Amino acid sequence: MRISKKIEQDNGQFQAATTLKSIINFIPGHIYWKGVDFKFRGCNQMQAESAGFSCPEDLIGKDDFEMPWKSDAHLLRAMDTQVIKEGKTLAIEEPSLLKDGRERIFLSQKSPLKDASGAIIGLLGVSIDITDQKKSEHLKQQLLIEAKTIESLKSLAGTVAHEMRTPLASIGSFATTLERVLPELVKVARAAKEAGIATSIPNRDLEYLEEVGGIMNSTVKRSNIFIDNLLRNLNETTPERLETISVTHLVQHTLDNYPESIRGNVPIHVNTDPNFLLRGRLEMLMHILFNLLKNAIHYVQEAHKGEIRIWTELDQPYNVLHFQDTGTGIAADMLPNLFRYFFSKTRHGTGVGLAYAKLTMENIGGRISCESRENEYTHFKLFFPIVTVS
Repeated sequence: MRISKKIEQDNGQFQAATTLKSIINFIPGHIYWKGVDFKFRGCNQMQAESAGFSCPEDLIGKDDFEMPWKSDAHLLRAMDTQVIKEGKTLAIEEPSLLKDGRERIFLSQKSPLKDASGAIIGLLGVSIDITDQKKSEHLKQQLLIEAKTIESLKSLAGTVAHEMRTPLASIGSFATTLERVLPELVKVARAAKEAGIATSIPNRDLEYLEEVGGIMNSTVKRSNIFIDNLLRNLNETTPERLETISVTHLVQHTLDNYPESIRGNVPIHVNTDPNFLLRGRLEMLMHILFNLLKNAIHYVQEAHKGEIRIWTELDQPYNVLHFQDTGTGIAADMLPNLFRYFFSKTRHGTGVGLAYAKLTMENIGGRISCESRENEYTHFKLFFPIVTVS
């Protein structure tokens, strides 16, 4: 009978231990306990696997300095020491490098383990992986900051746009006067030359003077249209009025109006065959290409090498305008933030141009992307929704 009862007791203890082990393994978290020497006395299956072991028994007798997260062992030891010395439960966020190389963040709660007399004999730890939650919180914070930044940008851009109208009006008035008067003065200068009266003004300058008033007026008009469209884009409740444009006209008109003095000697190769139609605002899209040209010319000149290529591609569901330069390229760590407002790591940049390009392309149902390899090339793609002609 005694043997039978002993067997029953052993079976009961075995079943209780097995049940407890199953419960510990079932809990969605890392559970472990250590002695006062900070060596592991046991753990659940999840904790063992995170350390690269196949079963909890393999972890017994080892400490944090022998684990994949050994680079953080001093931090963990300091917390464990505090728990055992003060006999208090502590909670802390702990970094940890797992066996598979992943870096994770754990919310750990550690409590002192006591024997029947109340003496501390170790500690019990429960660690929950909160990496995804932390990333989500960080993303929410980033989005909140970006939203506030965008609102600030809208307010600032609106103010600047309105304030620009006054000097533009003065320049426009001056340009109108030049457009009326300069051609007459040029006629006088040419007549003087024909009469043999010496003049130091070359013929090419006379031709330019004859046209400069009209050029200035056209620039002022484009600037005012750009301001109108900018304010319309900032006011999201106002629908965008789009026009149908050929991509050939867009590219050629942009290049014709881009100042030769800024372009320098950078080679620009253009091929808009196949041509395609797109829906947008000419001035807004020209502004995007102006910005891409400005950046490309800067980086080609900075690299003392390279060229700019612009070409088209018919595709589904978008037609594509390609814009590539072979200048300095863009560092890989900058690419993910390239279209964020106020992100710039160049002396000449403000961090607004590409963000504005993204906003404009999305407003017409398209998008913009960038690929780059440092010291080799930068390749922008402008994706335009296909326009069907009825």
